[in-house]
Amino acid sequence: TNVVAEPPVAPCPMALFCTPPANDRDGAAHIVQVAVGKEHGLFLTDEGQVYSWGTSSSTDKQMAQLGRSAQGLQAQEPAKVGDKLRDKLVVQIACGAEHCMVLTKEGELFVWGNNTAGQLGVGWTPTKGVKRDKEQTAVSRPRQVTIKENMPVRSISCAPESSACVLENGEVYIWGAISHFMFNEGSRYGPGENICVPVRVRGTPPHDFKDRKLVADQVAVCRDQLACTIAPSSLEDHLQNYITSLRRRSAQLIALTRAPDRGMMGSTGSGVHPADRLNIPKSAVQHLNEEFVEEIRKLEREINEKDSDRKQLESELKSIARGVTICDQQEQALNDDASALEIKRNELTGDANAARRALDSQLNDNRHFKESNKTMKLQLLKQREEKELKLLALMQKLSDLKQQKGEFDARTRLLDNLQRGQLGNASGTSSDDVLTVVDGKRMELEATHPQVLSGAGQFCGMREVIGISNHALHDIYGALREVSSTSGGVDNLAIEEVLESNFKLRKEVNGLIEDALKEACNMIEKKDGFFEEACNKKAQKDNPLNRNQGGDRGGNSLFGGFFGGFG
Repeated sequence: TNVVAEPPVAPCPMALFCTPPANDRDGAAHIVQVAVGKEHGLFLTDEGQVYSWGTSSSTDKQMAQLGRSAQGLQAQEPAKVGDKLRDKLVVQIACGAEHCMVLTKEGELFVWGNNTAGQLGVGWTPTKGVKRDKEQTAVSRPRQVTIKENMPVRSISCAPESSACVLENGEVYIWGAISHFMFNEGSRYGPGENICVPVRVRGTPPHDFKDRKLVADQVAVCRDQLACTIAPSSLEDHLQNYITSLRRRSAQLIALTRAPDRGMMGSTGSGVHPADRLNIPKSAVQHLNEEFVEEIRKLEREINEKDSDRKQLESELKSIARGVTICDQQEQALNDDASALEIKRNELTGDANAARRALDSQLNDNRHFKESNKTMKLQLLKQREEKELKLLALMQKLSDLKQQKGEFDARTRLLDNLQRGQLGNASGTSSDDVLTVVDGKRMELEATHPQVLSGAGQFCGMREVIGISNHALHDIYGALREVSSTSGGVDNLAIEEVLESNFKLRKEVNGLIEDALKEACNMIEKKDGFFEEACNKKAQKDNPLNRNQGGDRGGNSLFGGFFGGFG
């Protein structure tokens, strides 16, 4: 933040080069974002605090753009914007020519500054010949703007006299000058829409990629046009894409740093085909590829079946919801009829017995209808709960199947690239490094299998064999990190997943062997049941009491002792 720069050559009406005070009491020493307007600017610190600075003019519009009270040289020094932002954590800032917008961590939108073009979105209805008051032309303190109730804002952007934002569900809203031009100078506005309130951009095309819904993410606006980036609507998918992108960039940087030492030998460094380096028979690769293709087809069939079941359940839930709505409507109608009948009954005189009996019969029928309607509603609610639980389990199963299919797709591409010698070339990753690590750890995994170790060396017992195998597992787990540091492309990520799957399988095998070993040791230590009877068989024969007893019990001491225990 303590940047030293030469002042501009030409005179400028605002302080372009500024430095926060050296004795900053708030400790906000790191600036993470900066935005400038015509004669003002904002910066955001890593603590989520907003600072503003600008001209020393005393006009209402120019002072409003600071969002705080300041005059003269005091305005040119960055100072914190307080009021409603005092307890807020800001994550994004934007500046127009004479207005500002900030976005908080909770998705709240705050604005201030000049509002002559409706760029703040605080709302007023333009009327020809009617002069606006001061509050409508400028807002000097941060004011919250609610775009859609209970819908957080995802990102914001400003143009000189325009503003825009993207909501969490991907809807894009605009207001100010851009709204005037994009809605054909206001002729395409709907009821209640105008230049001074946020208006949704209609007709944005849907985007789907690999069974994932993509929505607008970041937005940029100009006078009469806007542009948006797209991202997965699910936060988990968005973060996964970000992690994959970081890995790919890391792999590219590693490849660049190692490039001078690798010479001109290509991706493998030695000019040898990757499949030949691993001594993989072509028939084995082809057979494995066929297995993967068959597994993918099987998973696709299961996914289609589950997806069909999902659509069926959603249709049934909609039908149940309509039934519940009908029951609610019937309940309301029956309550209204009962109230009307009660009023009529109370208005009858003492001589109208026949009419009273008729009303009592109608009231009794009304109660029966209520009970029947209530029973029907309870049945529908129970069915809805059961269907929702089934749908939840089905969605989880569908997600697992799609994940498995993605893994097999990645492994199929890996085999194809391995056969063609194009492993890792697409992203600039060093495939030779990845294959060297994986091949070495694969051989180590095979050589340290408990069955191999128990017959290939002199060990004190099975415990020592399991200990050596577990030690090798820890070494292989460390190799996963090595592969992660050198991988970033789709191929290398598939290699990492395969190695991790083998690691998990070996760990389960070692765990089963350890459990069996413990169980055997416990049985030997306890010496109960059959083993105890077998060990004491000779002693029972030598017992005088057993010799004196005849019959089957004396002839078979083992079974005699067994059945004697129940006596």
